[in-house]
Amino acid sequence: MGLLKDRLSSTQSSLVKNSSWGLLSNILQTLFVSLFFIVVARKYSAVEFAEFLISTTVYQLVAAFSSMGLGQWFIREYSKEDNKVIFTTKFLKTQIGLGLAFYLVNVALAYMIYPDGQIRLLCIILGTNIIFDNFINALKSLNIAEFRQKQTANVLVIDGFLKLMVGCLLFITPFSSVILATLMIVVRILSLALFINLGSARSISAKMIWRQSIFFADFKKLILKNWQFIIIGSISIIYWRISNIIISKTLSITNVADYEIAFRIFSILQILPVIASATIFPQFIKYVNEKNFVSGTLEKIVIPKAYVDEIFISLYRKGFSETT
Repeated sequence: MGLLKDRLSSTQSSLVKNSSWGLLSNILQTLFVSLFFIVVARKYSAVEFAEFLISTTVYQLVAAFSSMGLGQWFIREYSKEDNKVIFTTKFLKTQIGLGLAFYLVNVALAYMIYPDGQIRLLCIILGTNIIFDNFINALKSLNIAEFRQKQTANVLVIDGFLKLMVGCLLFITPFSSVILATLMIVVRILSLALFINLGSARSISAKMIWRQSIFFADFKKLILKNWQFIIIGSISIIYWRISNIIISKTLSITNVADYEIAFRIFSILQILPVIASATIFPQFIKYVNEKNFVSGTLEKIVIPKAYVDEIFISLYRKGFSETT
């Protein structure tokens, strides 16, 4: 009985650590990416900034379902497989193929919806992220299956930081949004290389992936069997991005930029309650159990939060609006 308790405790500990690393990396990555958009908003005109955002929206809409929800299936089945290398190789090749297919969907969608040549060009460049995202998400699923979320967290934080550094280059020398989009792809390639070198896929080579056979009949059967996960994993993002596309088609280009700026501020400030709930809640429970209701505790939390809100809003306030 004691041995069983020790094993359960060890399993729970690894699960908590795995989840904690995922939460921390998402918080830091969101913060870095949001700061990147702050920099871009301040250095580009409203038109150029909005064009970049619209192109990003199109790519993210397609990327939301490009993996076809197979990450959840892979995590479930991984522990059951005897030959994990072959199983993982097939999964990686499937995700690369889906990425290539949905990249073409991204380009077609851009040409169908937007007549503007600049937006189309940005969609073509940024859309290549779909291919890299599919491969990276597959490696993230592999890390989750092997309880190596710490490696994923490290790479995601580095990825977000590199994007912020690319944005900060605008303070040194101005360059067009096309160059910015190209540099973002370079960052994604570097992130992919880090995932391969630091993650669980070091035993898998490009030659192994290339030689692995994937049959369409098996792929079709797999998709039909797991279609629910496509909906569960992507529906909220799809609704969100479709609403952004509708906004981009109905509002002026300046209003689109205003809307996206407001949403970015909201995204940044969303991080604060997540951090607070993870760090302050246990202390609150302790105070309640001890009946130690400290006077002024609430004010110590709420007042700094209000000042943080104002700081982020002021960062955007003097941005692109002065250049329109």
